[in-house]
Amino acid sequence: MLKKLFLSIVLVGSVGFAFSERQCIKLIESGRIKCPTHYYIVEPVKLMPYLIKFHKELNLTEKQKKEIKSLIKEIKERIIPLDREIDRVSQKLRQDMVKIDDKNYIRAEMYYLAALKVRRSMYNYYCIQSLKKILSKEQFEKLLHLMERVK
Repeated sequence: MLKKLFLSIVLVGSVGFAFSERQCIKLIESGRIKCPTHYYIVEPVKLMPYLIKFHKELNLTEKQKKEIKSLIKEIKERIIPLDREIDRVSQKLRQDMVKIDDKNYIRAEMYYLAALKVRRSMYNYYCIQSLKKILSKEQFEKLLHLMERVK
């Protein structure tokens, strides 16, 4: 059960790594990895990997585990198509910036991409708010403390 939950977390996202802009560009162009802000308007706050890592210290109840699993499934179902659209629009925009001389057209594409990234960032916010409701106040504060300790 825990392994399945962990695999789901990995699919939703993992701990973001800090890359320089040049490293990001090389990694994105190679198709090997996305920078932490590729899908987001700001670098996300990723609590789930720490929740999995410290689940024993947090003493999660079976009900909480079930609610977290349901949350992961819900978010995953929403973000996978959104991430694909962000990838598609990002790639198209990069090509259009070279080929198209219409500044207003490019601006409209950028606004659309930005709107997609805002939606994606709001799922991160939704996840955090949902975890605040699922966990007790003490568990949530402990999670934040444990997270800071390992950073």
